[in-house]
Amino acid sequence: MQDKTNIPPVDVINSVGELLRNIKPSLEVLKEKYSEDNESSYSPKGLGL
Repeated sequence: MQDKTNIPPVDVINSVGELLRNIKPSLEVLKEKYSEDNESSYSPKGLGL
């Protein structure tokens, strides 16, 4: 049986890079969504409050 932890470093770097590329846009959207309301209220936007 082959050891699954024996992954070439290049594959690891590519995987991590891909994850970060996928995560970053989501984080930006969340930051925009919540940062504007942060001071005045703690409720997420779009609830009609």
